Amino acid sequence: MLENIILGGAQLGMNYGINNHPTLNKKEVFEILRFAVSNGISIIDTAEIYGESMELIGEFIKENPNNLEIISKLDPGLNFQNINLKKHIQNKLDVVGLRSFYGYMFHSYKCFKGNDMCFKQLVDIRDSGLINKIGISLYETNNIIDIIQNYNFDFIQIPFNLLDNEKDKVEILKIAKKKKIKVHVRSVFLQGLFFKSFDHFNKKLHPLKKYIGRLNEISSASKIDIESLALRYPLKKDYIDKVIFGVHNLQQFSKNIKIINSDISIPDDQIEKIIVKEKELLKPYNWK
Repeated sequence: MLENIILGGAQLGMNYGINNHPTLNKKEVFEILRFAVSNGISIIDTAEIYGESMELIGEFIKENPNNLEIISKLDPGLNFQNINLKKHIQNKLDVVGLRSFYGYMFHSYKCFKGNDMCFKQLVDIRDSGLINKIGISLYETNNIIDIIQNYNFDFIQIPFNLLDNEKDKVEILKIAKKKKIKVHVRSVFLQGLFFKSFDHFNKKLHPLKKYIGRLNEISSASKIDIESLALRYPLKKDYIDKVIFGVHNLQQFSKNIKIINSDISIPDDQIEKIIVKEKELLKPYNWK
């Protein structure tokens, strides 16, 4: 199972998620990366806009030569009309101390569609060996359909979790699999919302209480905590290739690894009976 895990790098460089964890310091970041390596997790997912994430990962790699590979995402604020993408990505490789990236991604569908001439440039950069795979981060179902039907991406990255798992999305992911487009899923903990006390939900999020309450009932009945349900659920899906999650401390990471290595039977049928009507609230950018 651990070969299917990608460590999320947002928490390594900035305050990320809904639960206001403090930003990690360099020592804590290095402890987490060292623990990842020692447990056979070899891919880190980061982005150019994740604070100091790339710089800290680069420092770690230079001080601790290992087999870590990196996926990163283009800054959506770049001037794509005038940028030399090959030089830009080479500069990022210099930051992290690697000869090539496992993958480089468009940060969003909007970023890609507004600058799709860059796709050809990325293909050329891939052919030159600076990156191995081209990816894109997506949210909307219709955008996922457009990408897998009309473009030759190597992988897509999408949200998928205990509540964000509708049948239409699953069918699309199965099509992607048939087309040999790898599927990486993120937001398995819904950015920490599954662990937040209902008392601290803002008014906009109140409609989600009933669904998370139902998950808590399933958790109680099955005697499997929410964290274990959330992690193991996507890992057992054959239409998902990689699961991405981030951590805020070493203790949390250690618990996650134990969950991944455990033999837990997940009550999929009960989870998938939960149908969220307020689907827009499953997108964190709609929470404010």
